[in-house]
Amino acid sequence: MFVNVWLILVFCVAAVALQEEKTRLRVMTLDTWSYYANFSQAAKKLAKHIRILDADIVAFQEEEISGILSELGPDYHGYLFDANPKNPNIDVYRTGIITKHEVDSDSLIRTPTSVGFKINFVNSTKSVNFYSSHLERHYYGPYNVVEGKQFVDVHERKRVLQIQALIDHPGFQSQVQSATSGGIPLIVAGSFNSPSHLDWTESTKHLHHGFVYEWPATKLISDNASLTDSFRAIYPDPLAVPGNTWSTLKTSTPERISFILFNSPKLIPVDSFIYSGCLPLKEKPNHRNNDFPSMHYAVVTDFLYD
Repeated sequence: MFVNVWLILVFCVAAVALQEEKTRLRVMTLDTWSYYANFSQAAKKLAKHIRILDADIVAFQEEEISGILSELGPDYHGYLFDANPKNPNIDVYRTGIITKHEVDSDSLIRTPTSVGFKINFVNSTKSVNFYSSHLERHYYGPYNVVEGKQFVDVHERKRVLQIQALIDHPGFQSQVQSATSGGIPLIVAGSFNSPSHLDWTESTKHLHHGFVYEWPATKLISDNASLTDSFRAIYPDPLAVPGNTWSTLKTSTPERISFILFNSPKLIPVDSFIYSGCLPLKEKPNHRNNDFPSMHYAVVTDFLYD
């Protein structure tokens, strides 16, 4: 009896020690849909939701983030990249990152539609290379399906070229190699404005005008940067759990167009979900006072960092 109790105690102590070696990392991505123009008190609301979720890193697309940082206070840090600084009315390529950890500004990498840098965890020796990406929002792929595959292919080319620009960046290539070999983990999060190559399958074609299609942007970066879709790692069946992120206002056919992709044997996704707060959301055009100020659902993934 004494031996059995001793073995149980040893096992429990070992399990606790093993768990303590792993760092919990919560990542969030959100396309804000020009929130200042479309929602009341948007920065205050978004800061509230970041605190509720206790997100470590948040990738933002389509809006500037200074108002959110101001609401969050000095414990949070961020960076915004605006590819159209001379035209404040063009927000399509604004990408930003907010984190409660330390930003390594010397590691900054930018392409016209992506921004990334190394984030060093507070009170830890661990870090990640993290990117926020926002691809072309015009000629939205699912709208073009009725015109046929060739028509879709033509208008996906711009998104393909945009993601290829990130893949081709020497700094990004170096980070891919490091992550794959067990170095610093790599995360790419954002709104691709097109569905995933994992979702338009034979089992779901009845939802997509009978269309089976490998959407090229997610396919390209997954194959060339060894990235895994964190949501599909948890929920591999797109029919059983669609995970649609578009749209909270029900303005079109639901689709999953925002993603958190990762490359690292050190990262273990343990949960992933879409998020729009807890309060009911009014549809367009009565959306302005919604508690969750976006037309897109956020994606949140919890990792254990070994």
